Amino acid sequence: MIIAAHIRETGLQQSFLYPCLLLLANKYPEDRFIFFADKPTAAPGSFPANCTIIPVSPSIKNSLLLHYWYNFKLPGILQKINAAVFLTESTVCSLRTLTPQCMILQDISFLQKKNLLPNGNERYLKKFFAKFIHKTTAVLATENYITPTLLLKYPSLQSKITYTAHGLDKAYRPIEGNQKEEQLRRYTDGKEFFFCECSLLTRPNIVSVLKAFSLFKKRLKSNMQLLLLLNNISAKECINDFENYKYRQEVKFIPHQSDEKTALLLASAYACIYLPQTITAAYTGLHAMVCAIPLITSGSIEAQSVYKTAALHTGTDEKLIAGNMMLLYKDEVLRTKYIKKGEELAAEYNWPTAAGLLWQTILSISRN
Repeated sequence: MIIAAHIRETGLQQSFLYPCLLLLANKYPEDRFIFFADKPTAAPGSFPANCTIIPVSPSIKNSLLLHYWYNFKLPGILQKINAAVFLTESTVCSLRTLTPQCMILQDISFLQKKNLLPNGNERYLKKFFAKFIHKTTAVLATENYITPTLLLKYPSLQSKITYTAHGLDKAYRPIEGNQKEEQLRRYTDGKEFFFCECSLLTRPNIVSVLKAFSLFKKRLKSNMQLLLLLNNISAKECINDFENYKYRQEVKFIPHQSDEKTALLLASAYACIYLPQTITAAYTGLHAMVCAIPLITSGSIEAQSVYKTAALHTGTDEKLIAGNMMLLYKDEVLRTKYIKKGEELAAEYNWPTAAGLLWQTILSISRN
Protein backbone atom coordinates (compact mmCIF):
# COMPACT_ATOMS: atom_id res chain seq x y z
CA MET A 1 0.00 0.00 0.00
CA ILE A 2 1.23 3.49 -0.85
CA ILE A 3 0.43 6.24 1.69
CA ALA A 4 1.02 9.83 0.56
CA ALA A 5 1.11 12.78 2.96
CA HIS A 6 1.64 16.53 2.84
CA ILE A 7 3.70 17.67 5.83
CA ARG A 8 2.63 21.07 7.11
CA GLU A 9 4.73 24.01 6.01
CA THR A 10 5.34 25.42 9.51
CA GLY A 11 7.95 22.77 10.19
CA LEU A 12 8.45 19.34 11.67
CA GLN A 13 8.22 20.43 15.31
CA GLN A 14 4.52 21.21 14.88
CA SER A 15 3.79 18.30 12.58
CA PHE A 16 1.45 15.51 13.62
CA LEU A 17 1.98 13.37 10.53
CA TYR A 18 5.78 13.35 10.53
CA PRO A 19 6.38 11.48 13.83
CA CYS A 20 3.34 9.25 13.32
CA LEU A 21 4.30 8.19 9.81
CA LEU A 22 7.91 7.47 10.79
CA LEU A 23 6.62 5.10 13.47
CA LEU A 24 4.28 3.45 10.98
CA ALA A 25 6.98 3.19 8.31
CA ASN A 26 9.22 1.29 10.70
CA LYS A 27 6.36 -0.92 11.85
CA TYR A 28 5.07 -1.74 8.35
CA PRO A 29 8.15 -2.04 6.09
CA GLU A 30 6.10 -3.67 3.33
CA ASP A 31 4.13 -0.43 2.80
CA ARG A 32 5.48 2.69 1.09
CA PHE A 33 5.26 6.21 2.51
CA ILE A 34 5.54 9.31 0.32
CA PHE A 35 6.19 12.65 2.04
CA PHE A 36 5.35 15.83 0.13
CA ALA A 37 7.55 18.45 1.83
CA ASP A 38 7.22 22.22 1.43
CA LYS A 39 10.83 22.75 2.42
CA PRO A 40 13.43 20.20 1.29
CA THR A 41 15.69 21.40 4.11
CA ALA A 42 13.16 19.96 6.57
CA ALA A 43 13.86 16.46 5.33
CA PRO A 44 16.05 14.44 7.72
CA GLY A 45 19.32 12.92 6.61
CA SER A 46 18.15 9.34 6.95
CA PHE A 47 14.75 7.73 6.50
CA PRO A 48 13.44 4.20 6.64
CA ALA A 49 13.97 2.53 3.28
CA ASN A 50 10.24 2.59 2.53
CA CYS A 51 10.00 6.40 2.81
CA THR A 52 10.45 8.91 -0.01
CA ILE A 53 10.55 12.73 0.06
CA ILE A 54 9.04 14.67 -2.86
CA PRO A 55 9.51 18.47 -2.72
CA VAL A 56 6.35 20.47 -3.38
CA SER A 57 6.74 22.40 -6.62
CA PRO A 58 6.01 25.18 -7.23
CA SER A 59 6.67 26.22 -3.65
CA ILE A 60 3.43 27.11 -1.82
CA LYS A 61 3.92 30.79 -1.00
CA ASN A 62 0.31 31.99 -1.07
CA SER A 63 -3.27 30.76 -1.28
CA LEU A 64 -3.27 30.84 -5.09
CA LEU A 65 -0.32 28.43 -5.25
CA LEU A 66 -1.88 26.38 -2.45
CA HIS A 67 -5.05 25.95 -4.49
CA TYR A 68 -3.08 25.25 -7.67
CA TRP A 69 -0.89 22.56 -6.13
CA TYR A 70 -3.75 20.74 -4.41
CA ASN A 71 -6.17 20.84 -7.30
CA PHE A 72 -4.04 20.78 -10.44
CA LYS A 73 -0.70 19.19 -9.51
CA LEU A 74 -1.59 16.77 -6.72
CA PRO A 75 -4.35 14.73 -8.44
CA GLY A 76 -2.01 13.68 -11.24
CA ILE A 77 0.80 12.82 -8.82
CA LEU A 78 -1.49 10.69 -6.65
CA GLN A 79 -2.74 8.84 -9.72
CA LYS A 80 0.79 8.31 -11.03
CA ILE A 81 2.10 6.83 -7.77
CA ASN A 82 -1.14 4.87 -7.28
CA ALA A 83 -1.64 6.22 -3.76
CA ALA A 84 -4.13 4.28 -1.64
CA VAL A 85 -4.77 7.29 0.60
CA PHE A 86 -3.69 10.92 0.91
CA LEU A 87 -3.12 12.58 4.31
CA THR A 88 -3.05 16.33 4.79
CA GLU A 89 -2.42 18.53 7.84
CA SER A 90 -2.66 21.84 5.96
CA THR A 91 -6.44 22.32 6.53
CA VAL A 92 -6.83 21.88 2.78
CA CYS A 93 -7.67 18.94 0.57
CA SER A 94 -7.92 18.35 -3.17
CA LEU A 95 -11.36 18.86 -4.68
CA ARG A 96 -10.30 17.13 -7.92
CA THR A 97 -8.90 13.76 -6.87
CA LEU A 98 -10.64 10.42 -6.42
CA THR A 99 -8.01 9.21 -3.93
CA PRO A 100 -9.48 8.90 -0.40
CA GLN A 101 -8.29 11.80 1.74
CA CYS A 102 -7.86 12.24 5.49
CA MET A 103 -7.52 15.73 6.97
CA ILE A 104 -5.68 16.18 10.26
CA LEU A 105 -6.89 19.22 12.20
CA GLN A 106 -4.55 20.64 14.83
CA ASP A 107 -5.96 24.14 14.87
CA ILE A 108 -9.26 25.73 13.81
CA SER A 109 -8.48 29.29 14.91
CA PHE A 110 -8.84 30.43 11.28
CA LEU A 111 -12.60 29.98 11.70
CA GLN A 112 -12.67 32.71 14.35
CA LYS A 113 -13.50 36.29 13.45
CA LYS A 114 -10.13 37.49 14.76
CA ASN A 115 -7.28 35.06 14.31
CA LEU A 116 -4.26 35.81 16.50
CA LEU A 117 -2.01 33.62 14.36
CA PRO A 118 -2.67 34.74 10.78
CA ASN A 119 -0.85 32.80 8.06
CA GLY A 120 -2.07 34.68 5.00
CA ASN A 121 -4.57 32.04 3.90
CA GLU A 122 -7.49 32.89 6.23
CA ARG A 123 -9.81 34.21 3.53
CA TYR A 124 -9.10 31.21 1.31
CA LEU A 125 -9.67 28.72 4.14
CA LYS A 126 -12.90 30.38 5.27
CA LYS A 127 -14.18 30.37 1.71
CA PHE A 128 -13.42 26.74 0.89
CA PHE A 129 -13.21 24.95 4.24
CA ALA A 130 -16.79 23.66 4.11
CA LYS A 131 -16.06 22.08 0.73
CA PHE A 132 -12.78 20.64 1.98
CA ILE A 133 -14.24 19.12 5.13
CA HIS A 134 -17.09 17.46 3.22
CA LYS A 135 -14.79 16.22 0.46
CA THR A 136 -12.49 14.37 2.86
CA THR A 137 -13.22 10.76 3.66
CA ALA A 138 -12.05 11.10 7.27
CA VAL A 139 -11.09 13.85 9.71
CA LEU A 140 -8.69 13.43 12.64
CA ALA A 141 -8.72 16.02 15.45
CA THR A 142 -5.58 16.23 17.58
CA GLU A 143 -7.24 18.34 20.31
CA ASN A 144 -10.49 17.19 21.90
CA TYR A 145 -12.15 20.63 21.83
CA ILE A 146 -12.00 20.59 18.02
CA THR A 147 -14.61 17.84 17.60
CA PRO A 148 -17.57 19.51 19.39
CA THR A 149 -16.71 22.87 17.82
CA LEU A 150 -16.80 21.40 14.33
CA LEU A 151 -19.94 19.36 14.95
CA LEU A 152 -21.83 22.49 15.99
CA LYS A 153 -21.08 23.95 12.57
CA TYR A 154 -21.03 20.74 10.52
CA PRO A 155 -23.25 18.07 12.18
CA SER A 156 -22.82 15.73 9.21
CA LEU A 157 -19.18 15.13 10.22
CA GLN A 158 -20.26 12.97 13.15
CA SER A 159 -19.52 9.69 11.37
CA LYS A 160 -16.09 10.63 10.03
CA ILE A 161 -14.32 12.62 12.73
CA THR A 162 -12.02 10.94 15.28
CA TYR A 163 -10.04 12.35 18.19
CA THR A 164 -6.43 11.10 18.20
CA ALA A 165 -4.53 13.35 20.64
CA HIS A 166 -0.81 13.64 19.85
CA GLY A 167 2.60 13.02 21.36
CA LEU A 168 4.92 15.36 23.24
CA ASP A 169 8.52 16.40 22.69
CA LYS A 170 10.88 14.06 24.57
CA ALA A 171 12.99 17.05 25.63
CA TYR A 172 10.31 17.92 28.19
CA ARG A 173 10.64 15.83 31.35
CA PRO A 174 11.17 16.29 35.09
CA ILE A 175 14.72 17.16 36.12
CA GLU A 176 16.91 16.36 39.11
CA GLY A 177 17.40 18.77 41.99
CA ASN A 178 20.95 19.73 41.04
CA GLN A 179 19.81 20.57 37.50
CA LYS A 180 17.10 22.81 38.90
CA GLU A 181 19.54 24.57 41.22
CA GLU A 182 21.81 25.25 38.26
CA GLN A 183 18.93 26.83 36.32
CA LEU A 184 17.90 28.94 39.32
CA ARG A 185 21.47 30.22 39.74
CA ARG A 186 21.69 31.03 36.04
CA TYR A 187 18.43 32.94 35.71
CA THR A 188 17.22 34.14 39.12
CA ASP A 189 20.21 34.14 41.51
CA GLY A 190 18.88 30.98 43.13
CA LYS A 191 15.30 32.22 43.68
CA GLU A 192 12.15 30.26 42.74
CA PHE A 193 10.14 31.61 39.83
CA PHE A 194 6.85 31.49 37.97
CA PHE A 195 7.24 30.66 34.27
CA CYS A 196 5.07 32.46 31.72
CA GLU A 197 5.20 32.31 27.93
CA CYS A 198 4.93 35.54 25.93
CA SER A 199 3.66 34.94 22.39
CA LEU A 200 1.11 36.32 19.96
CA LEU A 201 -1.46 34.07 21.64
CA THR A 202 -0.73 35.16 25.21
CA ARG A 203 0.12 38.82 24.57
CA PRO A 204 -3.40 40.12 25.35
CA ASN A 205 -3.12 38.70 28.89
CA ILE A 206 0.51 39.43 29.82
CA VAL A 207 -0.34 42.72 31.52
CA SER A 208 -2.87 40.85 33.66
CA VAL A 209 -0.12 38.40 34.63
CA LEU A 210 2.14 41.31 35.67
CA LYS A 211 -0.64 42.85 37.75
CA ALA A 212 -1.29 39.46 39.33
CA PHE A 213 2.41 39.15 40.16
CA SER A 214 2.24 42.57 41.84
CA LEU A 215 -0.68 41.42 44.02
CA PHE A 216 1.22 38.23 44.84
CA LYS A 217 4.32 40.19 45.92
CA LYS A 218 2.35 42.69 48.00
CA ARG A 219 0.38 40.02 49.82
CA LEU A 220 3.09 37.43 50.51
CA LYS A 221 6.31 39.49 50.60
CA SER A 222 8.04 36.64 48.78
CA ASN A 223 11.31 36.75 46.84
CA MET A 224 9.63 34.77 44.04
CA GLN A 225 10.56 35.89 40.51
CA LEU A 226 8.62 35.95 37.24
CA LEU A 227 10.29 34.69 34.06
CA LEU A 228 8.73 35.69 30.76
CA LEU A 229 9.87 33.53 27.84
CA LEU A 230 9.68 35.48 24.57
CA ASN A 231 8.35 33.22 21.82
CA ASN A 232 8.60 35.02 18.45
CA ILE A 233 7.76 38.33 20.07
CA SER A 234 9.73 41.17 21.67
CA ALA A 235 9.44 42.46 25.23
CA LYS A 236 8.27 45.82 23.88
CA GLU A 237 5.46 44.16 21.92
CA CYS A 238 4.28 42.39 25.06
CA ILE A 239 4.54 45.23 27.58
CA ASN A 240 4.79 48.73 26.18
CA ASP A 241 5.68 50.60 29.40
CA PHE A 242 7.55 47.97 31.37
CA GLU A 243 10.04 50.56 32.65
CA ASN A 244 7.26 51.91 34.90
CA TYR A 245 6.44 48.53 36.45
CA LYS A 246 7.15 48.49 40.21
CA TYR A 247 8.58 44.97 40.38
CA ARG A 248 10.56 45.14 37.15
CA GLN A 249 13.76 44.05 38.93
CA GLU A 250 12.12 40.74 39.77
CA VAL A 251 10.84 40.07 36.26
CA LYS A 252 13.21 38.51 33.74
CA PHE A 253 12.68 38.43 29.97
CA ILE A 254 14.23 35.32 28.45
CA PRO A 255 14.92 35.32 24.68
CA HIS A 256 13.61 32.47 22.57
CA GLN A 257 15.46 29.25 23.41
CA SER A 258 15.96 25.86 21.82
CA ASP A 259 13.51 23.17 22.91
CA GLU A 260 16.18 21.61 25.11
CA LYS A 261 16.90 24.86 26.95
CA THR A 262 13.23 25.78 27.21
CA ALA A 263 12.49 22.34 28.66
CA LEU A 264 15.15 22.79 31.36
CA LEU A 265 13.85 26.25 32.19
CA LEU A 266 10.22 25.11 32.38
CA ALA A 267 11.10 22.06 34.50
CA SER A 268 12.85 24.37 36.97
CA ALA A 269 9.82 26.60 37.56
CA TYR A 270 7.69 26.67 40.68
CA ALA A 271 4.58 26.87 38.48
CA CYS A 272 3.66 27.67 34.88
CA ILE A 273 1.21 30.42 33.93
CA TYR A 274 -0.15 29.88 30.42
CA LEU A 275 -3.00 32.18 29.42
CA PRO A 276 -3.51 32.15 25.64
CA GLN A 277 -6.33 34.23 24.23
CA THR A 278 -7.37 31.14 22.30
CA ILE A 279 -6.25 27.52 22.44
CA THR A 280 -4.70 26.25 19.21
CA ALA A 281 -2.44 23.37 20.17
CA ALA A 282 -2.04 22.52 23.83
CA TYR A 283 1.69 21.86 23.86
CA THR A 284 2.84 24.52 26.35
CA GLY A 285 0.46 23.50 29.12
CA LEU A 286 1.05 19.79 28.56
CA HIS A 287 4.81 20.34 28.49
CA ALA A 288 4.54 21.91 31.95
CA MET A 289 2.57 18.92 33.19
CA VAL A 290 5.00 16.35 31.81
CA CYS A 291 7.81 18.33 33.49
CA ALA A 292 5.98 17.92 36.83
CA ILE A 293 5.14 21.63 37.05
CA PRO A 294 1.64 22.77 38.16
CA LEU A 295 -0.27 24.75 35.57
CA ILE A 296 -2.36 27.91 35.90
CA THR A 297 -4.29 28.42 32.69
CA SER A 298 -7.40 29.82 31.05
CA GLY A 299 -10.89 28.99 32.21
CA SER A 300 -12.19 28.77 28.65
CA ILE A 301 -14.20 25.78 27.44
CA GLU A 302 -11.29 24.77 25.22
CA ALA A 303 -8.75 24.90 28.04
CA GLN A 304 -11.02 22.93 30.35
CA SER A 305 -11.56 20.28 27.68
CA VAL A 306 -7.79 19.86 27.24
CA TYR A 307 -6.45 20.19 30.79
CA LYS A 308 -9.59 19.05 32.62
CA THR A 309 -9.13 19.08 36.42
CA ALA A 310 -5.35 18.73 36.20
CA ALA A 311 -4.83 22.52 36.01
CA LEU A 312 -5.93 25.54 38.01
CA HIS A 313 -8.33 27.30 35.65
CA THR A 314 -8.69 31.04 35.97
CA GLY A 315 -10.09 34.05 34.18
CA THR A 316 -7.97 36.90 32.88
CA ASP A 317 -8.65 39.15 35.89
CA GLU A 318 -5.44 39.77 37.84
CA LYS A 319 -7.11 38.99 41.17
CA LEU A 320 -8.14 35.54 40.00
CA ILE A 321 -4.68 34.82 38.58
CA ALA A 322 -2.97 36.06 41.76
CA GLY A 323 -5.34 33.97 43.86
CA ASN A 324 -4.20 30.80 42.13
CA MET A 325 -0.54 31.81 42.40
CA MET A 326 -0.98 32.29 46.16
CA LEU A 327 -2.85 29.00 46.51
CA LEU A 328 0.06 27.06 45.06
CA TYR A 329 2.63 29.02 47.07
CA LYS A 330 0.90 28.59 50.43
CA ASP A 331 -0.26 24.98 50.06
CA GLU A 332 2.46 22.48 49.10
CA VAL A 333 -0.01 19.61 49.45
CA LEU A 334 -2.26 21.25 46.86
CA ARG A 335 0.73 21.93 44.60
CA THR A 336 1.80 18.29 44.82
CA LYS A 337 -1.75 17.22 43.99
CA TYR A 338 -1.79 19.25 40.78
CA ILE A 339 1.67 18.01 39.82
CA LYS A 340 0.48 14.41 40.10
CA LYS A 341 -2.76 15.04 38.21
CA GLY A 342 -0.84 16.86 35.49
CA GLU A 343 1.62 14.01 35.04
CA GLU A 344 -1.24 11.51 34.79
CA LEU A 345 -2.98 13.61 32.13
CA ALA A 346 0.20 14.21 30.11
CA ALA A 347 0.92 10.47 30.12
CA GLU A 348 -2.16 10.00 27.92
CA TYR A 349 -0.38 11.87 25.11
CA ASN A 350 2.03 9.68 23.18
CA TRP A 351 2.97 9.18 19.55
CA PRO A 352 2.48 5.37 19.38
CA THR A 353 -1.19 5.70 20.39
CA ALA A 354 -1.77 8.57 17.94
CA ALA A 355 0.01 6.63 15.18
CA GLY A 356 -2.16 3.58 15.90
CA LEU A 357 -5.36 5.59 15.49
CA LEU A 358 -3.99 7.10 12.28
CA TRP A 359 -3.23 3.63 10.93
CA GLN A 360 -6.75 2.42 11.73
CA THR A 361 -8.10 5.36 9.74
CA ILE A 362 -5.76 4.66 6.82
CA LEU A 363 -6.93 1.03 6.66
CA SER A 364 -10.61 1.99 6.87
CA ILE A 365 -10.55 4.56 4.05
CA SER A 366 -7.83 3.26 1.71
CA ARG A 367 -8.98 2.08 -1.69
CA ASN A 368 -8.33 -1.58 -2.42
